[in-house]
Amino acid sequence: MKPNLLGKKIAFYILIIVVWQGIDSADIWPDNIFPSPIEVGEDLLFGISDGSLFYGIATSMWRLIVGLAIAIGGGMLLGIFMARAAFPYMITGFKQGWAFAWRGVIGAELLFSFLGLGFLLNVGRQLNDVSQVIAMMLVIMGIGILIDGFVFKKIEDKVMTKWGLR
Repeated sequence: MKPNLLGKKIAFYILIIVVWQGIDSADIWPDNIFPSPIEVGEDLLFGISDGSLFYGIATSMWRLIVGLAIAIGGGMLLGIFMARAAFPYMITGFKQGWAFAWRGVIGAELLFSFLGLGFLLNVGRQLNDVSQVIAMMLVIMGIGILIDGFVFKKIEDKVMTKWGLR
């Protein structure tokens, strides 16, 4: 990533946090409806200190990996019969499949689970703890961005370059 672009992204997120804190400091809404970034950070730190955040991440990722392995296995069986030229686009399909699966796992955990990030999100909702809800949303979003940007993007770039498509 270009340093200039990285700096702009960091500045953008800092600006969001500053505006968020400014709105919270104006006391327009009570903290149980609109928590400050500090309260959300405290919830994240509490989840880290008691281990529930890591346990939730591990549970959600395990469910996702099992489902993804089943899907990739089936896809590879189909891939044997497909033309080799379709392989780079299969990687793109895996990337999109992962994104749908990630949302699906979290959605299922919201409804039917007692472990995982979706469960922690739902607990925050049931307890009316908006800072926990926002903290879990940030963790879910962060994991999605990390996996997409650091795993699938690198694999996709490597395959596309190897096949002369970039």
